[in-house]
Amino acid sequence: FFLGKKTIWGLFITQFACSSTLYFFLTWFIVYLEQGLHLSISKAGIGAMLPYIMAMFGVLCGGTLSDLLLKKGKSRTFARKLPVMVGLCVTMIIGIVNFFENQPVIAIVILSIAFFANAFSNLGWVVWSDVIPRNFLGTMGGFLNICGNLSGIISPIVIGIILQETHNFQYAMWYIAGVAALGLLAYMFLVGKIDVIVPDEKNISTKETTPVTANK
Repeated sequence: FFLGKKTIWGLFITQFACSSTLYFFLTWFIVYLEQGLHLSISKAGIGAMLPYIMAMFGVLCGGTLSDLLLKKGKSRTFARKLPVMVGLCVTMIIGIVNFFENQPVIAIVILSIAFFANAFSNLGWVVWSDVIPRNFLGTMGGFLNICGNLSGIISPIVIGIILQETHNFQYAMWYIAGVAALGLLAYMFLVGKIDVIVPDEKNISTKETTPVTANK
């Protein structure tokens, strides 16, 4: 039933997109600092700190903003979608780093902003708990995890193939920016109103109910 809903597939795609940026930083980032920006190992280690520090603040800021919007009376749809869409939009600036390969300080700043934005947009499980009924949350959560972890398989391989064929990181960075754009488009055109989806007795329709986090 749930796999037939556009909103669910939009969330799947967005989870893949957000996780792809994360897995780039977990797998290829330090290699990029050494081979793409031509930093020494010691300088690459220092340069690697700032993006992760920014990501730590990003994930806190995204969730905080969403909750503040709810407290101010904004709809759940607006409060959840705004951080995700803004975050994915800003994440796409990671492609701009290609123009600053000879200026590693500026490049690292751009990467830090992109990683901050990626973490800022990472409300996947929050929104998931808003749309999936409590008694289906575990099972459907497994599907969401699959989509996120698929990016950990696919994106590092794709980047590796790109590097093997082109011998530079430029197309790899455009790939990450493109996947972020895909996640943004999925959130814009597939993810609808953020309300819990409840199958009726015939499993053919949905209805709006109080979010699963509310007490009845």
